[in-house]
Amino acid sequence: MNTAKPIGPTPTANPAQAATAKPTETRGSRVSARWRIVGWMVLTTAIVLLAIVASMRSILMGQVAQAANEGIVQEVDEFRTFVGEGVDPTTAEPFTSETELMERYLSRQTPATHEAFIAVTDERIMFLDNAADDAGELLAQDNAEVERLMTAAAASGVDETEYGTMRWGRAETEGGSALLVLQFTDPAQEQVNQQTFILEAVATGGLVLTAAIAWFVAGQILLPVRRISELATAIDDQDLSARIPVEGRDDIARAAHSVNGMLDRLEYAYGRQRHFVAEARVHLNRPLDKSLRALETASGEGPSTARSSLWEMRRTLGDLALLADAQTPGFLRRKQVSVPAMLVQVLQEATRLSPQHEWTLHEVPETTANLDRDAVQAALLQLARNAADHTQTGEEITLAGVVLDPENTGRHADSVVPDAAEASVLPGTVLRVSVSNQGDPLAPESVRAMVEDYRSAAQEDIGETEPSTRTSSIHIGPGAPMEQANGNGDQDRVLGMGLGLAVARSVADAHHGSLWVTSDPSGLTTVGLDLPLDGDAPTEATSQAHQAQVADAMETDR
Repeated sequence: MNTAKPIGPTPTANPAQAATAKPTETRGSRVSARWRIVGWMVLTTAIVLLAIVASMRSILMGQVAQAANEGIVQEVDEFRTFVGEGVDPTTAEPFTSETELMERYLSRQTPATHEAFIAVTDERIMFLDNAADDAGELLAQDNAEVERLMTAAAASGVDETEYGTMRWGRAETEGGSALLVLQFTDPAQEQVNQQTFILEAVATGGLVLTAAIAWFVAGQILLPVRRISELATAIDDQDLSARIPVEGRDDIARAAHSVNGMLDRLEYAYGRQRHFVAEARVHLNRPLDKSLRALETASGEGPSTARSSLWEMRRTLGDLALLADAQTPGFLRRKQVSVPAMLVQVLQEATRLSPQHEWTLHEVPETTANLDRDAVQAALLQLARNAADHTQTGEEITLAGVVLDPENTGRHADSVVPDAAEASVLPGTVLRVSVSNQGDPLAPESVRAMVEDYRSAAQEDIGETEPSTRTSSIHIGPGAPMEQANGNGDQDRVLGMGLGLAVARSVADAHHGSLWVTSDPSGLTTVGLDLPLDGDAPTEATSQAHQAQVADAMETDR
């Protein structure tokens, strides 16, 4: 025996979603719309702020250079004016030498910040220094540097020296002396860099604030979209009453109105379908009742056959009604149910409906379960009827039950449940109930067709035309597709089980359980339900009470 492997969605999947789920190629961005909005707003703001900071730094650096140049030009003009006058302001007499002229001029000047004056004559070099780190004094003592400035072809320039970036200008006299005006711009540029850093910090804070505001605003804008998503996730085929709250008159509000209108139309169509089923049930039941009463007074084989057919029609109507009820919110009426008593009652009802078969109850789990007793009994009776329809007169049909623990399956050594169906797709402790009958073994594709869409199963092209030599089994949780198969051979058997399986499947879905089918090479076919089991394990007193209930029920049956 091979162990079954779960196929289809997990038991927690939404039925409506799983039924329509199809593999699709993932396209587009995985980033949420909210993050994309925030990202684009932050990126745009960051580009603008970066442009502002870069522009401000460039302007400030330009202002430093311009101020230095203006200072040099101003000092050169003042020196030339002083030389052109040629008179000592103190004595009102002409200067007697170039050195005296330079001394008198320097004595009347005060260098600006980061500025230095160097006067060069044939006799000596004089200086005034207001630059940082005595840069002007040090340069005045550097004869090579002074010589380079004095002999430069241009009368001004910008040099990178060991004292930093220096802008300079030279004013010469007729006697060959010269005044060098020096502007050291590194300190001013450092101030600009500090101001730029502060501006960057403020821009970063603004960027963070922009991101926070964008996150909040995007959340508010996309709130109706999130509500649409949540609503689409919450809606299933049992409840179409949810609607999206609509506020405002923008595009998203109009989209929400459209979705609500679509849901109104779906709910109306769904209501019409249910109304049609209810009306059909009422109108068909009336002539059926009249026909059955008329046949009760007749005799012979013909009326007996007609009577059987009419009862079969009534049973089908009951099945359709149960299917319709299973789609109704609040369909289940859960309560703590004694599992042994429920199984015995199913056995008694199955024996009454089909007395020509040998019915046995193989295992009785001594526990209670929180479930809808009537619905589960109806589902088991459907499985029992299917087994009887496909079993020869006098053959044995077995009802079984077992409790599967998540750590230890709890399967009894003599369990009739095949190994292939032992694994459950449900988490936690599971109540497993099943109906088994002997017959022709089913091929794997036929087993799959009993609980899946026939076309998807056929596309797998398993290629087995003879009965399989291995166990064929399948587990299927709530919401997976189930349609009747069309085919020959054992597919005809599948055709006759569709409605019963649909009823059982609906009951399993309503309990958040699963339906499973298995067929082994000996021809033993088992169909069962896995239902979540709520409640603690039974105590010894509870077990004894359940045994007494089973004994009483069996005695009553005999």
